[in-house]
Parts: sequence; C-alpha cells; structure tokens
Amino acid sequence: MHELMIFFGTMGGIFMFGMVGVIIGPIIAALFVTIWEIYGQAFQDILPATGFVLRRKEKAVDPESE
Repeated sequence: MHELMIFFGTMGGIFMFGMVGVIIGPIIAALFVTIWEIYGQAFQDILPATGFVLRRKEKAVDPESE
C-alpha cells in the first residue's frame, strides 16, 4: 500500500476514532484497497479496460509472430 494511503488512513482514523484510529484507520484503508482489487479481478470481463491492462496486453503480443 502506498505511503500516502497509509497517511490518509491514519489521519482519517484519528479523526473518526481518536487515538485508537492510529491502528484502525490503516486497517480499514488496507481492507478497502484489497476489496477493490478483488472486485477488479472478479469482474475483469465486464469492466472496461484501463491503461494498465491495455499496456499489459500490448506487451503480451509478439510482433514477430505477425
């Protein structure tokens, strides 16, 4: 998880839960990111392709085979 996401999770946790939010905030942020990635993998056939997926497909194509 990116450091900025950890920072915002910590700040949001402190804002919502007080000092206990130092622990709870990043955990909730990590769960959100994990669920987002699982959703993207589960519905990759339905969701439109993004730049990352398009670049990965371009690398998979071998130009010498054409």
